Amino acid sequence: MTTIGSIAAVTHPSQRRDILARVERVISVRLCEQSEVWGDLDSEASLPIELVSRLFKAGGKRIRPTLAISTYLSLGGDPDRHELVELAAALELLHCFALLQDDVMDECDVRRGYPTGHRVATEHHLDAKWCGESERFGESVVILAGDLAMVYADSFMVHQPMMVRKHWGEMRTAMIIGQHLDLVLAARPTSSPESIRTIARLKSGQYSVEYPMMLGAALATGKQIPNFLSQYSRLLGEAFQLRDDLIGAFGDTQRTGKPSGLDQEQGKLNLLATLGGSRSSVCDGCMSLSDEVRMLGEMRIADLVVAAVGTLGRGELVVQWQEEFARLARDIAVRDH
Repeated sequence: MTTIGSIAAVTHPSQRRDILARVERVISVRLCEQSEVWGDLDSEASLPIELVSRLFKAGGKRIRPTLAISTYLSLGGDPDRHELVELAAALELLHCFALLQDDVMDECDVRRGYPTGHRVATEHHLDAKWCGESERFGESVVILAGDLAMVYADSFMVHQPMMVRKHWGEMRTAMIIGQHLDLVLAARPTSSPESIRTIARLKSGQYSVEYPMMLGAALATGKQIPNFLSQYSRLLGEAFQLRDDLIGAFGDTQRTGKPSGLDQEQGKLNLLATLGGSRSSVCDGCMSLSDEVRMLGEMRIADLVVAAVGTLGRGELVVQWQEEFARLARDIAVRDH
């Protein structure tokens, strides 16, 4: 019987690039077909689909598909398996769902350097001089666009093995409950550091890092993710969220493609609020950030990356995949947008 290491030796990290290109094509074709089908019914019917397509084509780092594909290949999965492409496509469309609806909840007007979906739909209503409130229309349309992105994501999961579909259901539930608790976090007067960390893991760390890797492992082996990769994913998930928080608070709008400081303006708490004890205010619905908190965030991220990379030698991964996951950890945790 072939071991994990000997199979992975044949599957080089460079193969991921071709798989990601196939993912891009599959999503583009699906959205184009759907736009044509529904556009033939009514010229206005395709607007929600076009909003999904517009967000997808605006780019993005494709972190979730990359982690799922990397985990799958590192554990000896067949790079030609179509279920892998479909899983990666589902993850990226699920991310579109989250961004479209998050932008409404966060009152964000710019995403990836372009007007957000609800702003586009609002302007569409204004330009057409239709009846009713334009902003209400725009927000309603983009909620439906997000729902469609979820529908299309689910359509790529129908042929997946049972364990993959089980993890998929768990991930979707966790991210939605996490987002709900994030709204509660912004609304209630006080929150504990423990609750902030739990919410950050549910709404971001798990769905961005942990579950994509779990899904890749389940598809490759039919088993749970190996313990060392599970530890790696959890550590990297926290680093990912802390970096997101730092970018949101201090990032350059020209680089990030969205306004900075929105969480602070809206009184929302995040992982940065758990750093530095009394140096961060975690009360009265506000968070005061300082250069000291920024430094503490950078230090915590560096520690998490070191710890994550340190888990990689505890399993059966060949050296090339150990090096690749170490590189991914640094790229994900040290990004500036």
